[in-house]
Amino acid sequence: LKLSPLYPWVYETAAIDHYVDVSKIQKKLGWKPKKSTAQALIDSYKWYEQHWKEYKNKIGVTHRTAWKEGILSFVKLFF
Repeated sequence: LKLSPLYPWVYETAAIDHYVDVSKIQKKLGWKPKKSTAQALIDSYKWYEQHWKEYKNKIGVTHRTAWKEGILSFVKLFF
């Protein structure tokens, strides 16, 4: 029925671990990250807490806007 708000990429990659390997840039340029992964996640969440209202009523396909739910918004009324 095409009712899911998720797009195919989400289904195909949700169960796969993802990571960023910075070893090449560290070796070649001597770059070092300013923050640990944990600190970056904490900072991202803090940003979200401060800015979520700016994006609350927006829809779209970016990571900062809600997905357009279509008929699912009606279905949610019953749950």
